[in-house]
Amino acid sequence: MTKDIELAPAYFMPLTALASFPRSGNTWTRSLLQIATKYHTSTVYWETEGKHEVLRIWFKGGIENYTLRKGVCVKTHKFNVEHIASFDNGAILLIRNPYHSIISEFMRIYNRLRNVSHPEIIQFLRDNDERWPKEFHRQSKNWRSTSLNWIKHCKRLMIVYYEDLTENPVRELTRMVAFLDQPIKPNRIQCAVYNYKPMASKEHKSQMDFDPYTPDMYKALDGFITEVNETLIKKNAIPLPTYEKYRLSSK
Repeated sequence: MTKDIELAPAYFMPLTALASFPRSGNTWTRSLLQIATKYHTSTVYWETEGKHEVLRIWFKGGIENYTLRKGVCVKTHKFNVEHIASFDNGAILLIRNPYHSIISEFMRIYNRLRNVSHPEIIQFLRDNDERWPKEFHRQSKNWRSTSLNWIKHCKRLMIVYYEDLTENPVRELTRMVAFLDQPIKPNRIQCAVYNYKPMASKEHKSQMDFDPYTPDMYKALDGFITEVNETLIKKNAIPLPTYEKYRLSSK
């Protein structure tokens, strides 16, 4: 079923975002949706995604301007109000435990973008090097803004919790396909779930025997989690899962 995925004709699809803070399962979810719906997904980062061979081959919708509306949904990590309003069919918002997504994003930034080795990054964290607190404060605010802005300003919104998607992928994928107004085909959903597992990185956990978050960091991020949860409750949405603090293993 991976060979029959196609791009929709130009201007065929409504513009629906697949929004998230980085490292929240967006790429994995795109893979699931492509198999389940038989349509490629797009991205607001189409100009850079096309430069990566693996992404270019699998995400064929990611090499064309997303405003052509050829993709069943559009990956985005942006959260400004004007950008949110541009999606006339609303959005699926992926939310993951920020204690996991923020540390994973820190690892990605320094390893993939700045070519720092994993052992060096681990040492940054162990020493509470100034690069880690600085990046934590920036990324924790971005996690908050991503969640709050999409919840408050998106006119049509489905929220999917990463933890629910990993625990019950068939149920959550079925919900997303229905939200995208695509036919639900159980055989395709089962195929997607069977062939594509979560892509969350675990390499940092295998090298860490300490908690990188300080008490002040916990206080700040717990406050943001509470704020997002209260906003969800006011919107009569399903509250956030009970997020555990950072764990040193995935058991």
